[in-house]
Amino acid sequence: MTYDARERSREDGRPVELYTFARGTTVWRFTSADRDQVVGGDTYLAHVIQRNSIEQGSEMNRSALKLTVPRDFPIAELYRIAPPGDVVAVTLRRFHAGDGELATLWVGRVVNIAWSADASQATITNEPIYTSLRRNGLRRIYGRMCPHVLYGPACRASPAAFGVAGTVTTLGPASATAAEWGALPIGHFDGGYLEWPEGGGIERRFIVAHTGGTLTLDRRAPGLAAGAVATAFPGCEHTLAVCHDKFANSNNYGGQPFIPQKNPFGGDPIY
Repeated sequence: MTYDARERSREDGRPVELYTFARGTTVWRFTSADRDQVVGGDTYLAHVIQRNSIEQGSEMNRSALKLTVPRDFPIAELYRIAPPGDVVAVTLRRFHAGDGELATLWVGRVVNIAWSADASQATITNEPIYTSLRRNGLRRIYGRMCPHVLYGPACRASPAAFGVAGTVTTLGPASATAAEWGALPIGHFDGGYLEWPEGGGIERRFIVAHTGGTLTLDRRAPGLAAGAVATAFPGCEHTLAVCHDKFANSNNYGGQPFIPQKNPFGGDPIY
């Protein structure tokens, strides 16, 4: 029988749901069935997973997928200290036992994890892939500061040209030290970010301050240890002077630094 025929059947349906989580090159596979499932050569580990009903309507956020899992669920553990620096994708598929035809029910990404009051369970909130189709309205305004995202497509500054790799010698609760970063002036990396490989993906932390070879980060850096290599990227103050002197990128500056100081519509007398 086909998947559709079993779905419509009153007696032959034996649904089994499969959950795939992916972060970079690392993939986790689980099933809410009472035993492990081998599908397409991949093993899905049996786990206690409950989900809400998937709704379809005019509002994309109404079709969010919420999973209730034990507190030690591997995906929940990723978020215990701080959220990962890259996207954790989620795919929900289903088939009927005795029939190998797979149907994809839902695709999206993890956006939040909350623990219950007694910390025995975790709720994983996922938003559908359709939310990536959202587009911002007109956001640029007339101003002296550059509105471009540093290293973004409008800025065009290449992060590879300005990143400084360093071997971490000391690691604090929310800081990292490397001799290579001490060769740059104090504050060079302020407002930038630190990145390193972690769990098959790339982890990143915002740099709050840079003094000598020490970078103060906005939060803890799981997976980073003494002896590891991490790359620091400088930040930008979004002024024409910094864009020109620090990045040699003034041709792509997005602000209007030469706005007249006097407002011609301010009502002041001309004479």
